[in-house]
This record gives sequence, C-alpha cells and structure tokens, in this order.
Amino acid sequence: MKHKRIFRVFLIGLSLCALLMACSSGQQTVTSQNEPGKAPAGGEPPKPPAGGTEAGGSTPAQGGQTTQSGGAPTGGAPANPPGGHTAGPNNPEPPVVAPTGTANAVDGALKRVHFDYDKSNITPEAADILKKNRDYITANPAVKVLIEGYCDERGTIEYNLALGERRANAVRRFLEDLRVDPKRMDTISYGEERPVDPASTEEAWAKNRRAEFKEIQK
Repeated sequence: MKHKRIFRVFLIGLSLCALLMACSSGQQTVTSQNEPGKAPAGGEPPKPPAGGTEAGGSTPAQGGQTTQSGGAPTGGAPANPPGGHTAGPNNPEPPVVAPTGTANAVDGALKRVHFDYDKSNITPEAADILKKNRDYITANPAVKVLIEGYCDERGTIEYNLALGERRANAVRRFLEDLRVDPKRMDTISYGEERPVDPASTEEAWAKNRRAEFKEIQK
C-alpha cells in the first residue's frame, strides 16, 4: 500500500509539471503573435499597410522611377514623343524658319513672264509685269536676281536650251532699259527642264514657255 501511494503522488506531480509547461508555452506563443512588425516563425514578413509604401499611395516601379496612381512616371526624366518635343499650351511648336539664300520669287514680289511659241520677244503683258519687277528691284538695293529661261517640251534639247537663253537675255535687256543695274542680274537657261505643268497639252506648253526670277541676297 505504501508503494502505491508513493507512485500515485509521483504521477500527480508529473501531471502538474506537464500542465505548467503547456501553459507557459501557450503564453509565449500569444505574446509573440501580438508583437508589431515581428513575423511568426517560418512565415512571410509583415505586409505593408494598404495603399503602398509611401504617403500618397505610390509604389516603386522598375528602373528606379515611381509610378503614381495615374500611371505617369515620377522621379525621372519625363517621357517625350519621337523627335524630343512635346506640344502643349505652355510648350508650343517651334516656329518654322525659312531657309536663307536663294528663294523662288514666283509667289513673292517678283513674278514670272510668259512667251509665245518659239518666240523670245517681250509681250505687252510681260512688259507690265517686268515694270513692277523693276520697281521691286530698285526699291531693294541689297537684292540680286537670277533670271531663268524655260521652254516647252517640243524641239530638241539643244534648241530649247538656246531658246531659253534668248528669253532670259531678253528679260535682262528689258530691265536694263528700265535702268536696272546689269551687275544685279544674272541669267541661266534650263530649256525644257523643270516644267510647271508636265502635261502634253497647249495649256501646259503655254505655262512652260516662261522666264522666272530667283531672288539672291548680295
């Protein structure tokens, strides 16, 4: 009987020790779960608060830039369209700069004149135009002109080059008679090249029998 009592006391004590150890282990687990920023053993690190990592809800993007809610990159150089220019109210398109040097004066102050078929004489209509051209040249002493003679496509290349030269020289002589300094005028013939109208019609040929002016700054 004495041995049985001792054995029972031993079992009761062993049970109490096991119970105390279980209670202590459960208390440590609860404490570790309640600590902020500490991950449970074997799990993932704590997730950041909803909305991102920084105030304003932005998250790091690839390449070191920060992408905001609208999708536009910040923290780096702004994206530009091809050509490197962005048009807008505060960034207008750059002005188009006209090239300097020789300029075609067909749509400017100096007008072209036309000739009859296989002729190089100055018609009354051409004379009126050349007088206005003379006024412009006289009023602009820094201007020098190149007079270009042209023909239609009929005839040989050699003949049309010669005819175009006669037409350019006829215009020059007419302007010299109007007291335009000959040193301010040069001539060239293109013959049937560079037609205004490439069609093979009477109307097109009449347009191509002409003399034109190129304005050159001295």
